[in-house]
Amino acid sequence: MTSVFAGNQPPSEGCLLTDIEGRITSVSPDALALFDRSAGDMVGRFIADFVPREQLSRLGDAYRALIETGRSVRCTLALAGQSGGASETEARLFVIQDAGGRPRAISITFAPPPSAAHGDPTIEPAWSPPSTDPDAEPAPPPLPGSAGSGAEALVQALMETRALGLSVTDPDGMLLRVNALAAEIMGIDTGIGSSIGSDEWTVAGADGTPLDPAQYPAAIALREGRAVTGHEIRIQRPDGEWRWLSVNSAPVDHPDYGVIIAYTDVTESKESEARLKATFESISDLVFSLDREGRYGVLEGGAGSPFLDGKVASDFSGSLRSEGIGDDPAHQEALDRAFAGEHVVYEWRFDRLDPPRWVQTSLSPMNDASGEINHVVGVTRDVTDRVSLEEARLEMQRRSVEAQKAESLAVLAGGVAHDFNNLLSGVMLNAELARRDVGPADRARELLDDIVAAAERATELSRQMLAYSGRGAIHRSRVQPNEVLRALRSALAPSLAAGQSLDLELADRLPEVEGDQSQIWQALYNVTSNALEAGGDRGRVTLTTSVVDFDPATTPLAGATDHLDAGRFVDIVVSDEGPGIDPEIRDRVFEPFFNGGFRGRGLGLSAAQGAMLAHGGAILHEPGPEGGTRFHLLVPLTEAAAPAAAAEGGPGDAPAVQRRTILFADDEHIVRRAGARLLHALDFDVIEAEDGERALELWEEHREAIDLVILDVTMPRLGGRETLARLRERAPDLRVLLTSGYDAADVLGTPGATPDGFIEKPFRLEHVRAQVEAVIA
Repeated sequence: MTSVFAGNQPPSEGCLLTDIEGRITSVSPDALALFDRSAGDMVGRFIADFVPREQLSRLGDAYRALIETGRSVRCTLALAGQSGGASETEARLFVIQDAGGRPRAISITFAPPPSAAHGDPTIEPAWSPPSTDPDAEPAPPPLPGSAGSGAEALVQALMETRALGLSVTDPDGMLLRVNALAAEIMGIDTGIGSSIGSDEWTVAGADGTPLDPAQYPAAIALREGRAVTGHEIRIQRPDGEWRWLSVNSAPVDHPDYGVIIAYTDVTESKESEARLKATFESISDLVFSLDREGRYGVLEGGAGSPFLDGKVASDFSGSLRSEGIGDDPAHQEALDRAFAGEHVVYEWRFDRLDPPRWVQTSLSPMNDASGEINHVVGVTRDVTDRVSLEEARLEMQRRSVEAQKAESLAVLAGGVAHDFNNLLSGVMLNAELARRDVGPADRARELLDDIVAAAERATELSRQMLAYSGRGAIHRSRVQPNEVLRALRSALAPSLAAGQSLDLELADRLPEVEGDQSQIWQALYNVTSNALEAGGDRGRVTLTTSVVDFDPATTPLAGATDHLDAGRFVDIVVSDEGPGIDPEIRDRVFEPFFNGGFRGRGLGLSAAQGAMLAHGGAILHEPGPEGGTRFHLLVPLTEAAAPAAAAEGGPGDAPAVQRRTILFADDEHIVRRAGARLLHALDFDVIEAEDGERALELWEEHREAIDLVILDVTMPRLGGRETLARLRERAPDLRVLLTSGYDAADVLGTPGATPDGFIEKPFRLEHVRAQVEAVIA
């Protein structure tokens, strides 16, 4: 087989190893030929079995001298062959010591006898150079072939180890020895007699391209007479499997040998490295290491990451981290904590990107062999989506809390307004009845007029609370917003300061909307009054109208957008030139009695918002283009007008009726007594009940006499609607009126039996008269 090397030398004549007692443990092929025996014949037997009897004393003396002195011993022995003959040879013995200096094995090498043969054992220095101190510890043996060397046994011992794959070549590159691990790595039996350039295997470089045999590490080592270390190659074994090898090769200073080659199979680590690299190439996270200066050592990953700006992670290795992400003190603080031994996780905003991204970075200390922290390992992850989801969740939670708070306040306001209306009913009815009995010139008439006026003002406050709660009574009709604004300007003009102005910029042919004109007027009045106050004595307030297509999902306006659906709205804008609304309180301006300076005092804005919500709209706001604030009152457009509310009627609209009996049920004593007086004044007989259960009992007692039943909706034990249902079961034709301080639409829209009419609280004498007489008629 053609060699890739030059030169050729014969091998040595043989070597064997024995234990301290002389039992053979290993025999080289050359020694087997010398003894004309097989390894099975010799291994395990004593060396004395193969030496003529007359020379056993010489062999024993050699062993004793070797053990006692630790020096090499040379003697001439006649070896007994298989056929019974004996061949004389020179035997050189040296001891192999363990790490503690204790004899572990004996190596015997055989060579042709010199011209002056040694009969008796001759002690000589085991290794070169000889020691002048007989007590000195022997130095390591030279490589095979050195003068006086017995290192062949040491080589043999190394060849038997499985720590490294080892092979030895002759000067032509022919394999002389291959240990078991090397044979296993290369997928061969022994490989002896083959060249390292053999076509039994294919060798490729680290990049996968075929490698010229002249560039093999062993070829370079022999050709250039130097050690070649750390080469990584790929070898395809005869069975077709590819393996990664780390190869070291060094020349042997002996005429019989060429190079010694050490193989380490690194396939698993290379495959693991390849998997790790593929993982890094597929993940968007950046994995890196930093030294104490904040300089990248390793930077991997970041597939498709905007942080790399189109580059690959390795492009940044060696650069300062601050050059890429800025010198925010938070980064240096986190790095200092990591170098102090702490695991650090923190989030930061990467403002150098457009749009900015949120980043989470974790840093962990990395110790060197001495235990010192010399690097920090980190992972950077884009968490923008998670942060956005968290912000959305928090915003949803905030809105939910705000909605719950608003709902709670609305329930509170509605409940207070309901009870307040009950009390006002008693006050107003008694005052009006008393006023009827007092002459125009009587001084008490003036006092009663003031009581009625104060009660009417209180009624307006109650209506604002109901409007805020969304439960105010809405009397729907077709409303022209431009006309409402003209009337509003006329009403406010006398109260304007000398430097104030209230201007209208109204759209032509603005469509009508459905709603309660008085509530829309009141909402506009509250917001406009607020704007005039914000502008001061020289402020200008502008009222504009238009039709807009509005989508709450995209609007920058602040306010109750959650209550709106996308659609077409009439947009009434109230603009002032005041200082504007502080961003910190812009979401609180519609809270009742919230005081953010001049804005939001009392129920003005909150009642206006409640009225707009009851109409299916809302009030939103934004900063003005040149300062101040712009409030948008959005009222939805509908295809057709809602049915107009039934006329309340007047005192002469219904025909007169004969005196009838009315069953009147209300849990408030003052309301019940005032209502009874009113009905008596209208020539009705009245039976009073304090709740629904008592009303049913009284109806059973007086059913033939009762012409009409008036029931308060909210009563203990049995409410008005439940009482109505039971009465309808017993007398389907019985006339029943319901009364409440809540909106008629809320009361009449509840599933169940339908009343014949509705009386809104607080009671007004003429209104009650009209409703009662209309139902009885």
